[in-house]
Amino acid sequence: MPAWARGSEQKTDSQQNTPTENQATERKPENLETPDTQPARTDNQQPPDKEAAPAWANEPVTPPAEPPAQQMPIIVPIPENTQPADTLKTDNATEQKPQQVIKPAEESKAIPQEAQSAKKERRGDTSGLIYEGRSSIGASSIIGSKSHIGVMGGYLRLPEYPYDAHYLHIEPRIELLWNKFALSLQGPLNYKLYDADTGTANIGKLRSKDWDEPSDYAKVIRFVKYGRKDDRLYLNITTLSSSTLGHGTIMRRYVPNVDVDHKKLGIQFDVNHDYIGFQSTVSDILGPPVFGVMPFVRPFAPFSDNLLASSLSIGFTFAADTDAPVKLKRIYLPNYQFAFPNGKPYINEQNRLQYDSTFLYIWGVDAHIKIVRTKYVDIKPYVDWSTMKDGGWGFTGGVLWRFAFGESIRNFITLRTDYRHFMPDYEPAYFDTFYEFQKYQYFMPSSSDYDYRKGYYPTKREEILSRTGDPRNGYYLELGYELDKYFAFGASIENATGNIYSTLGRDGSQNPLKAGNGNFLFYLSLPLPYFMSAHFTYHKIAYTDMSNILDYKESNTIILATLKFRPINLIGVYASL
Repeated sequence: MPAWARGSEQKTDSQQNTPTENQATERKPENLETPDTQPARTDNQQPPDKEAAPAWANEPVTPPAEPPAQQMPIIVPIPENTQPADTLKTDNATEQKPQQVIKPAEESKAIPQEAQSAKKERRGDTSGLIYEGRSSIGASSIIGSKSHIGVMGGYLRLPEYPYDAHYLHIEPRIELLWNKFALSLQGPLNYKLYDADTGTANIGKLRSKDWDEPSDYAKVIRFVKYGRKDDRLYLNITTLSSSTLGHGTIMRRYVPNVDVDHKKLGIQFDVNHDYIGFQSTVSDILGPPVFGVMPFVRPFAPFSDNLLASSLSIGFTFAADTDAPVKLKRIYLPNYQFAFPNGKPYINEQNRLQYDSTFLYIWGVDAHIKIVRTKYVDIKPYVDWSTMKDGGWGFTGGVLWRFAFGESIRNFITLRTDYRHFMPDYEPAYFDTFYEFQKYQYFMPSSSDYDYRKGYYPTKREEILSRTGDPRNGYYLELGYELDKYFAFGASIENATGNIYSTLGRDGSQNPLKAGNGNFLFYLSLPLPYFMSAHFTYHKIAYTDMSNILDYKESNTIILATLKFRPINLIGVYASL
């Protein structure tokens, strides 16, 4: 079934597939144009011998089948000495050579024009099957497969001091999805049902923390998007998507929205040309943001058709947190004296932590080439060097391997293999998925540390800059698989050598906090069309022992799960954990 009849499946931002590539087929001779529509013969062409004409010439001429809507037939001249395969040939007959044949146009594909070259490297495309955006993994939200307008309703449990609160959740939502452009708006409303402190005294009351500051109104926009990653032009204004710059050495899958009380409206804007371009991201256009930009140039692309030369790309990355916490302000601890370690963090009326901050930035340079680029294989080695303000530096050398196979059903495999060498007061991928948690408190108290308030839990900047010792060596491995738009899974793991004890952090018994250099991620996605979508993500951060990597009860474990089931067109069931 062709793609125009089947329709397209819309996925999350990090998991969209390329359209199915359909092969145009040549019409058999019975669909040739009638003689009245053929061009006039040239002088050296002989009129056909009617008595020796092939059998098919005397059959009624069937008009060409009408192409699908909005497609124009392409007139393809047949070169001289080219003979239709179905034409009968005899030794005595002078056969009539058709001059033109109608070939239906290929179905419209969302493949950039630059993908048509098989020799010269064009910016991030291999015939539309493998592209740069196909290096993201994981999902935290579900985007519908079709445009729709509706109302979501359900139950919501939120952590609030001193007890969790229970709410009735009502959310009008609209999603409009086109080929290049997509728009989604929402209006989430939470009405209290019960909490252990007041019981049902405030039942039916709208949750005020959802709308008590100007930035809260940013949550009305889920996304406004044009294009996809690595298109000539890509724009995404969103409260959903994560961000990666370049090879992910400085910023990899950074997620700005982790606080239910404070939504951030971010923007991602990329321009990709054969010779120059840039990637950029801003986490919050309404407040102090984390932002990053990566301009790049391909110096030999204008002058060479050689794959190695034309694919050489040199980039510069700059990423920063304009409001990075240095130390948290604490009640009873105005001067941060360690004599009162159990002081509670100070939180203002908008439920925001108060802290001293600084402008933290990391910058670096990188380069990559492509040693293989075909329709089904793309291999890109790269090197990165970067340094952190007031901290150390790091080097990464890696290879991104991408494979595609299958015709009617596409299969995609992504593999990333990195070697790392860095100073102890530097951390690769500093702006990562957990940065918005760890920038306030780098360590998580263990479940056995009942007196954790007597300890000291430094900010991420405090912890990283306090580390000393020998340089560290490490690795990062990532594997992802997609079965067209029906199934996907992947995993990543990283670790490094070095001392895993903090020089600042103390638990409730005043022992040095122990945090490993390892991180593990696993995800499973079932974006089945029409009736069900499900996503599961498992994170283990700063683990110290591989044997405990699947212990989901530990405090350094984060689990995300979403499910949407639609038994009939007008009703859907959605759940999130």
